[in-house]
Amino acid sequence: MRYLILTAREHGPQAALATIGPAFAAAVTARCAERLLAGMAEAAALFLADAGRPAESVRALAAATAWRAGLPRSVPEQRVLEGLPERTGALLGPLRRAGEETAGAALTPAGLAEALSGS
Repeated sequence: MRYLILTAREHGPQAALATIGPAFAAAVTARCAERLLAGMAEAAALFLADAGRPAESVRALAAATAWRAGLPRSVPEQRVLEGLPERTGALLGPLRRAGEETAGAALTPAGLAEALSGS
């Protein structure tokens, strides 16, 4: 995951999205645990927000939250995501944000992999 964050910092969020899309699809195909997929989806949510795609960011973060099945994020994971919901919410407004959260919570890992493949 650190590699992706470094990629985003050095080359921009689009470069990180181009990397995480295939990596996420491979993790889904390999049937990795949803907790691992949730972490990857959270990283994708950050990159999507930084790329100016707040609706997709909200959906990815909502999917990750659903896949965690109530298990809390670690402190480092919380810090990385700090401010993301507020940032995307300010761009979308409360009604659209709520709609995107609902759509994201219903996403399967395969559905998010498909969405990220077009990034």
